[in-house]
Amino acid sequence: MCRSDVPACANCCALTRVRRPACGIVPLTFFYRTEQVRRPHQRPHRPMALLGAYTSDAMPGETRYLNTDLVLASKSPLTELCAEFGRKCCVLYHDQGDDGNWYATIESNATDNVSAADDIQKMLSVIPTLSDTATEQWNGCHQRDINIGFDCGETWAYPHSLPPDVVRAVADVRCSLSVTLYPIREDGQSTS
Repeated sequence: MCRSDVPACANCCALTRVRRPACGIVPLTFFYRTEQVRRPHQRPHRPMALLGAYTSDAMPGETRYLNTDLVLASKSPLTELCAEFGRKCCVLYHDQGDDGNWYATIESNATDNVSAADDIQKMLSVIPTLSDTATEQWNGCHQRDINIGFDCGETWAYPHSLPPDVVRAVADVRCSLSVTLYPIREDGQSTS
C-alpha cells in the first residue's frame, strides 16, 4: 500500500509497490520503479553520460550505488533555499507542481559518488550555513526526504550501510530516508 505523503521517487517514476520486511520494522522505505510516469514536480531523467564514474566502472548486471537526492516539498517557493544549496550542491529541479506545492530536488556536487553517506554529509553540511530566509523555507517544507538510488543488477546481497552519525544527522534535520531501486531492463540496460 502506498502512502500519499511519500514521494514516488526523484526520477519520474510511479510508486507501485512498497516492500516491507517480515519483522515489520521499516528503517527505510524501498521503492520499485516499474513504469515511467512523468510527475510535474519531479526532474527529468538524467542522460547516462551525466552519471559519471559509476556507469563506466561497474560491470553490466552489477548492483551499484548511483546517487542521493534531497527531495523537498513546500506550500511556498523555495527560491532562496535552492540558491543557497546551489552554491555547494546541484539543484536539479525547483518548480511548482500542478497541486500548488513547490518541489525541489538537490544532489551533492560530488563526482566520485562512492557512498550515500558521503553524499548525504555533503548536502547536510549546507544546512547550518543557511540564511534566516532560507532556514524559514527549510522549516516550512512539509517533505524533506533523502532518497538513495541504486541500480539493481544480479549481484547477490549488495550491502550499503549508513553509519549511525549519518542517520542521526538526517534525523536531526527532520528528514526521512528512502531508497529507490532501479531494475535492469530486458536489454541489459539500467532504467535509471
